[in-house]
Amino acid sequence: MPTFTSSRYTVSAVTVSGSTTLAQLVEAMKKQRPDHATLTGGWASIADAGSNIRVPNIAPPQSDPEIRDSEAHWPQRVIARYYYFRKDPGLVRANPTGTAQEHHVLDAVDVMINALPGRHDAFQAMFASSNGAILNGLLRSLRDLARADDETASISRDGADLAFSADLILWLLVRARDARELDGYTTIADVLATGARDNVRRTTMLSDGVDFDRPAFLVAVAEIEQLGPVRVELRDEELNAKITADVYPHGAFSIRKRETHYPDIVDDAETRIESLQDFAFGLLPKIKDIYTGDSEWVSFKRAKEIREAAAALIARYEEQIAALDAAGSDSPIE
Repeated sequence: MPTFTSSRYTVSAVTVSGSTTLAQLVEAMKKQRPDHATLTGGWASIADAGSNIRVPNIAPPQSDPEIRDSEAHWPQRVIARYYYFRKDPGLVRANPTGTAQEHHVLDAVDVMINALPGRHDAFQAMFASSNGAILNGLLRSLRDLARADDETASISRDGADLAFSADLILWLLVRARDARELDGYTTIADVLATGARDNVRRTTMLSDGVDFDRPAFLVAVAEIEQLGPVRVELRDEELNAKITADVYPHGAFSIRKRETHYPDIVDDAETRIESLQDFAFGLLPKIKDIYTGDSEWVSFKRAKEIREAAAALIARYEEQIAALDAAGSDSPIE
């Protein structure tokens, strides 16, 4: 699975509800170490050196999850890695009589946890994974960590502070077209692509920029819940950075490392985790706040964009029908 220092990963989030603290969660993690003998998953730091990820028949070196203090727009947060043992069919075929340990490789998911603002008993847990089977084990472990201090603790797959509706994506696209500067620091430098989903959730990416005249885009606007994800390039003077991300409705994003740049950072792994935190704790909340405060969008701009998209589609197909009718009238009758 991807980690926060991988070349590509998608960040999702859940809400952990329970009467605990970040320090207590870390102490609970230290009591749940990866166990090679029983092939049981557990917690450690996100250190890559000697991590043994994807190495068969081995455990990771023991290390501790850490709490990082708040700084600038980053809140106090726990950064940890959940290690688990994954059965590899290739190892089974190569050594069918081998032990269970010889048939498993070590894999991992990185997790970042912070308290949700304004709530004393709720935390956001972001993780670099989208594999359902793996997430079930990870989320069970997160719930167990919280239940060490509160037996009623629970997990909600609600996107936590990352969540928003497809309407924000439409707003972002319109804002990129009409007023790219969000405030005195952050600018929408470009919208490189957007997605449109059909009724069975298949996604088509409309790349090479967003053309408001493209039929597939007009359909996505008219059927707004089908809009997304969007690939957006943001420039921020305060961060001294260009961050490019694929942003999905309902709470997920992917940082695109090759199109993300910090002039004063040359290490790839550092760039990835820096951009994750800047986007999750700085840029995305700023975008959501500006969107929420846009009273004109709620009162008439949203409806105007949807109405114009639907009207453009109707006009387009009326022209096509007229052209077909004209061609049909010229055809000989047999």
